[in-house]
Amino acid sequence: MASFLARTAGLGGNPPVANAANASQLGGVAAANYLQTATNATLANLTVTGAINGSFTNGTSNRATPIAYAQITPEGTVQSGTPNVSASYNAIFKRYEITLTDVAFTTAGYQVIATAIGETPRLISVGALGLTKMTIHIADANGTLVADNFSFVVFKP
Repeated sequence: MASFLARTAGLGGNPPVANAANASQLGGVAAANYLQTATNATLANLTVTGAINGSFTNGTSNRATPIAYAQITPEGTVQSGTPNVSASYNAIFKRYEITLTDVAFTTAGYQVIATAIGETPRLISVGALGLTKMTIHIADANGTLVADNFSFVVFKP
């Protein structure tokens, strides 16, 4: 059951009026319409126990939120991110090996956005190791594999 709190602008110097609604009472579409039509609405305290889907093509519905994301240090430590991510740096193959709990990762089944953190230009490639791990290779401008800070976001369509 999803619930949300919408706040609309107050009048004059009055604070905004909080309007609480329960998605099971309004229905998913009605709740979305309520939020879209609320004047100057901002969303706070959104709790969802299932997937949030969006219709990107008429007649289809796709997951509209990431299933995992993290920021990784050069040593392979998860600095921050979702709790379903673990990572390590494989110095032999000069790659990061990332496990996503309960995910059989393939490059065909997931979309990944990965980016280096910092001022130095880097090249990043994403791969898969069996069905257990996502791999990240980072190279400098000459193509030499390096260890560096990076972040990623994973989506499942």
